[in-house]
Amino acid sequence: MRKTLERVATIVEDDAASRRLLQRQLELAGYTVRAASNGRDAIEMMSELGSGIVIADWSMPELDGIQLCRALRELESMQALGSIYYILLTAHTGKEQVIEGLAAGANDYLTKPYHSGELLARVQVGERVLGLQEELRRQTVEFQKANLELALLSRKLDDMANTDALTGLSNRRCLLARLKEAWDSSTRGGQSLSCIMLDIDKFKRINDTYGHEAGDEVLKATATRLRGSVRRPDMCGRLGGEEFAVVCAGIDSATASTVAERIRHAISATPVRCGDKEIPVTTSCGVAQRDD
Repeated sequence: MRKTLERVATIVEDDAASRRLLQRQLELAGYTVRAASNGRDAIEMMSELGSGIVIADWSMPELDGIQLCRALRELESMQALGSIYYILLTAHTGKEQVIEGLAAGANDYLTKPYHSGELLARVQVGERVLGLQEELRRQTVEFQKANLELALLSRKLDDMANTDALTGLSNRRCLLARLKEAWDSSTRGGQSLSCIMLDIDKFKRINDTYGHEAGDEVLKATATRLRGSVRRPDMCGRLGGEEFAVVCAGIDSATASTVAERIRHAISATPVRCGDKEIPVTTSCGVAQRDD
């Protein structure tokens, strides 16, 4: 949708003489005028322009001013058009006709024959209204953008508060909180709950032999293999140092032992590569189950 050009008015009038007069009056006032002789052409023009002021005669063949107004409002409600300020030109002076025009979605009306000064004054009112709507839309977009940025920042801070920076697993605080939730749920519902704890064998020797950078690589590789070995509902976390834990809701210790063996094998199956070094890694695991 293209943004509306400044001081643009679209006129819709099937009578050629009236259309030329209206166009001339608006152009003398500094407006760029787009003219249509029927409602269907006007819809195409507004679809291209996007939004703006429309001045339309009531009585026209094919699509009269009331039908055109309803069609534009429908497109506007579908967000196929931007804001439209619709001025209806009519020879009708009865209140019923005026009410009908406004009920169809017209913002204003002008009774023929009209005074050129009154026409321009009403068009200027339309400009101000559209300007205020555009400013409100801009502020709304900025507000939504700020809210999105705030939500993303909040999520990032939440992730930072709950995630171990080195391994990407849940940190100790988050893991223990989730364990408490699982414990309470298991106590209320009577479901099984097991927990696996594991640590890397002789991790201090790895640091002393290969350096702390290599030790960090071992921790990250262990976390990756751990995460890839558990069930989808299980929660993995780093308790600290070389110690990890897995909260396994809904399974007993026998099933958790099978998971633990799968973890142990996944971690020890392939040495961790750090530069030109290959570091063998093994872990020891323990399993506990909540019971009455």
